[in-house]
Amino acid sequence: MHRNARRTLAAALALALAAGTLTAPASADAAKKPKLSKTSLALKAGKSAKVKIKNVKAKKVKKLTVKTSAKKTATVKKNGKTAFTVTGKKKGSATITAGVKVGKKTTNLKLRVKVAASTVPSKTPVPPAPSAVPPATGTQAPPAASAPATQAPSDPPSVPTATPLTNYFEDFENGLNGWYGRGNEGENGEPGTIKLELSDEAHSGSHSALITGREGVDGEGHEWNGPAIDLTDTIMPGGKYRATFYAKVPSDATTYKRGIDIMLSGAMSYSEDDETFENYPRDTWHKIPIDDWKEISVEFTVPEYFQSYILYVETHGFGKAPFLIDDFRLELVAAPVAAEHPRGVCAVHPRDGSGSELRPVPEQQHAGVHQAPFQQHHDGE
Repeated sequence: MHRNARRTLAAALALALAAGTLTAPASADAAKKPKLSKTSLALKAGKSAKVKIKNVKAKKVKKLTVKTSAKKTATVKKNGKTAFTVTGKKKGSATITAGVKVGKKTTNLKLRVKVAASTVPSKTPVPPAPSAVPPATGTQAPPAASAPATQAPSDPPSVPTATPLTNYFEDFENGLNGWYGRGNEGENGEPGTIKLELSDEAHSGSHSALITGREGVDGEGHEWNGPAIDLTDTIMPGGKYRATFYAKVPSDATTYKRGIDIMLSGAMSYSEDDETFENYPRDTWHKIPIDDWKEISVEFTVPEYFQSYILYVETHGFGKAPFLIDDFRLELVAAPVAAEHPRGVCAVHPRDGSGSELRPVPEQQHAGVHQAPFQQHHDGE
């Protein structure tokens, strides 16, 4: 009887353990239901914050959709399948909805967003010197004699007041002067990991610009995180430019001793509410080494119409690689050529250089946009 009792007890224990094993996955599945890293977000206009989707791996997510209830207040853009970035546009409230599809089930997650007005003071216009040609505050070479001056229309509410850029040079000897690290978005609008700073490893003089921290807050690295400058108010719409600069991999970045591929690119938008940025120019890739500086020269024609325009240097892969740039020069080689377009449209140059296409100019965008002088006159008739 004693031996039978032990057998009975052992069987009961085995059954209990089996039952516990069978119920464990159900509890684990319940714990892994997708959820947001935060359910509410406060940020200032012009700032961005990244929100992560927790408890699910990217490879298990079949589809991620994101949308905003108020595009004029806050926009949203996917970052892979398990994160998205929210950008504040103006003061107000919005709700971001993220649809996460795992298997056949879609879970809708809500994020409440409150955007406060930006506290960054607007730039105070500086009266231009007779021969000054501004982009940021870089060293300006004398205007080229072949670059004709542009005349503003007599009643130009949509014409930029800054002198059009004709010959710009920056050697970083006196600071970054308007250059910054593109894509530096951290949590809750705070700065991320990307840093653009001066380096004493220079092509000429004593300093160059060094971009580091390109891995970003998610640690993945992004090709477009690079040194950039905003030329919205100074570059000439429709003008043909030549950009020349020097670049290399830092001498101590031996992980990339075989060099990396970089490209000069432009990011422009056609509307304040447009969440997409069209890249132009799209130059060819250039291999830069670790042991010497390489000169890179690119010619491109600026589109005749845009809402914003920046130039930046990106990489082909190598999203985490640091690199240096120095002695950046931008010269106007040809002013816009007048062309007859129907009222309310503009010619836009596609990335592949296959020729221009006509694109409608939204009526509400006429004020505050940047267009070639002849197009501004045409629309003002």
